[in-house]
Amino acid sequence: MLAAAQAQAQLAAQPKEVVARIRADSSERVARASQALQSSRSILGIGADSEFVPIRSDVDPFGITHVRFQQRYRGLKVWGGQLVSHVDAGNRVLPYSLSLHHSPVVDVAPRVSEGTAIRTAAAKAGIQGGFTVAPQAELLVYPVTRRAIAARYRGSRNIDATMMERRLVRNALAYHVHLETRNRVDGDVSMEVIVDAHSGEVLDSWPSLQTAHARADGARSQYSGTVSINANSTIGGYEMRDMQRGAAGQPGRPEGQYANNLVLDYVADTPAASHAMRDETNTWGDGANYTAGSSNPDTQQTAGVDVAFGMQASWDFYRNVINRSGIDGLHGWATFAVVHDPQSQSGGANAAWYPSCFCMRYGDGSPESGIRNLTSLDIVAHEMAHGVNQFAGDLMYAAEPGGLNEANSDIFGAMVEFYVRGGGLASGAATIPQTGGNWTILDEARVPNYRIMYKPSLTGGIDEWTPKLHQAGPHRASGPMNRAFYFLANGAALSGSRFSPHLPDGMTGIGNDSAFRIWYRAMNYYFTMMSDYVAARQALITASQDLFGPGSPQEQAVWNAMRAINVGPAWSAGATCGLLESGRQLSSGSSVSSCDGRYGLAMQGDGNLALYRHPGTAVWSSGTGGHHGAYAAMQVDGNLVVQKAGLRAPQAVLWHAGTWEYPESSLQVTNDGNLVVRTANGLPVWYRTPPTGAATVATSSGTNTTIDSADALNAPATGALGQMRFGTDHYFRIQVAAGASLTLDFVGSRLIRSDSYASDFWAVAIVNASGAQLAQASTDPYNTRATTSYRNTSGNPVTLLAKVSRNIFWPGGDLNIHRYALAVRHH
Repeated sequence: MLAAAQAQAQLAAQPKEVVARIRADSSERVARASQALQSSRSILGIGADSEFVPIRSDVDPFGITHVRFQQRYRGLKVWGGQLVSHVDAGNRVLPYSLSLHHSPVVDVAPRVSEGTAIRTAAAKAGIQGGFTVAPQAELLVYPVTRRAIAARYRGSRNIDATMMERRLVRNALAYHVHLETRNRVDGDVSMEVIVDAHSGEVLDSWPSLQTAHARADGARSQYSGTVSINANSTIGGYEMRDMQRGAAGQPGRPEGQYANNLVLDYVADTPAASHAMRDETNTWGDGANYTAGSSNPDTQQTAGVDVAFGMQASWDFYRNVINRSGIDGLHGWATFAVVHDPQSQSGGANAAWYPSCFCMRYGDGSPESGIRNLTSLDIVAHEMAHGVNQFAGDLMYAAEPGGLNEANSDIFGAMVEFYVRGGGLASGAATIPQTGGNWTILDEARVPNYRIMYKPSLTGGIDEWTPKLHQAGPHRASGPMNRAFYFLANGAALSGSRFSPHLPDGMTGIGNDSAFRIWYRAMNYYFTMMSDYVAARQALITASQDLFGPGSPQEQAVWNAMRAINVGPAWSAGATCGLLESGRQLSSGSSVSSCDGRYGLAMQGDGNLALYRHPGTAVWSSGTGGHHGAYAAMQVDGNLVVQKAGLRAPQAVLWHAGTWEYPESSLQVTNDGNLVVRTANGLPVWYRTPPTGAATVATSSGTNTTIDSADALNAPATGALGQMRFGTDHYFRIQVAAGASLTLDFVGSRLIRSDSYASDFWAVAIVNASGAQLAQASTDPYNTRATTSYRNTSGNPVTLLAKVSRNIFWPGGDLNIHRYALAVRHH
């Protein structure tokens, strides 16, 4: 199902002349972003030894300048340390997108030479046949981290992605060694290796060949029928060069080295312009699958036709749909592709993007396995999208970021196919059609384990996030995000292969075009190289708010699509932007902003939790400065706390809001600069200043233990806060209008399990003036929220009573006094 209407965009598109003027002032805006970043160092927890160097900038249609910075420590790059600054058309600095390492401390003098590090890396990669590309080694700071379930979630029945945290083990001085070679002994190898520059130990390594599929059974070919491609007239015939697409790059750089997009035939491992596919009559291909050794020149050209067409289609998709200039997004630098590449490692059954040459190589498949040429439309679009990532989110090709990298290419591949097959390319449309393509990758090449985006497990993939997803490799780790994107575009069903057990009621999709625009904006402006699934969720939420407004059907769909793959909660009526949700924490340098971006609550590096008005005026703080490494948390018990890292409560607690015993509460940063902790049923229990409705929440007298002594909760009362021992009842008298319904929404503190056979529990009931029970609900010790309703079907107003109780269990039981929150709704 598709949503019928779209909400008003939160951000207004600027006139083209305004965007052009902002682009012309980009150097000034980058300087402003750098200056604002410098003044925010204390808020971000960045010490004097760290600096930020701008990598690149871009201006979007809203007039926002996005500047991507690289963190450096004493002149050395900090691995994974990136920050994206966003400066709006009015020169206002918006909340940052960041993945920082706060004041890393490390001895920057290497004790291992660069040459030794390269030899160690080569041995790790098992390279024996020499290098065709000179190895590169960069000295940098490498934070060694480990993933773990946050302590507050240990023992949970289901581990959601948002329950994980990354803990710093140590900062290491290391070499990042890039190895790349193509030879008969080693095959096609691209490998990243991190070598400790003090001990010589290999800290990490991963293959970085960004492919359509990494194994021999993972490639395909499909033809697009009779198509139109661009060729260049030369002496004696034509070459497969697109004279309308691609621009020359800087001398000595791989980008744009041939000045136009070009398709080469494989002649040697080192490509050259003279290897361009040629034809005397400008009549290319015969539509047949090529197999090695075929002597038919038309059949040999067919792979080139498919690749040339796919390159053209992807290039025009970028321009028409997302207003992007080529792969790099700014200069439109030319790329090239090599077809009939032997792909030594996979026996030809592969296709790959190579950052080192800003190019692609396509194999012929595997006749023995029934796999055809790897030149289909979605595969070409997939490979070009690896290049787009290189100049946008720059997701590394390992662990969860690697999975998102592959998902990005699959999403681009599918959307380009819908665009072309649905008629968008032929008409030059600015939107992506809903029909014409499919949701499979590699199937048309007859690959046994092709990827099914709506349910990857049907062919051996992974459907949802798990704590071990980062070990799965990029192609399999892409599965959950592929599925989430399908749900976002098309919705989730109530059963079958398009059903998710995490979203049993299903969801409504928002269509290909809206889903892709949200994805692209998140990937282009809010991802960093280390973004994982949780970071991707937040980036997608932010992008949906930018494009369609906070609380829009599109934002709701993002929440639900990510819930469907076990990443974060589903959208609920109270879900909105500006929230620090139950169980989430703010580490040093992290922040949560109000919906309009005017206020941000930041956990500073000095240990102070501060609310500031952008771009940096503090208006409130917890007063906990002087505790470097402290963090803030909205604990699952309902308490907002600031505490020291590495210690347990109560010794760790530096400050708290006093809101414990209200499970699943959340903190809201409002547009007027208020901070409000609300219970799961919406009652405010802590705030800077009283929010609207705070005065309508009553407090139990504690003496309301009988019907006769019940507290009155007459309009406009919205609820009551109370506390009680077990074996006690509290009563509240409520007037209900004729024909109206009364709903009680109860949240109580978690109780102690009495023994292995029975448990303490809360109960909430609606009774009449005689004490007769009209409706009732109860909890268990851990899930302590319950709702119950009753409708007054009489023609007159009636007096009803809300009864809150805790059961008596003997022997033992929970003898403590516990809090509760009772929300009252008339409807």
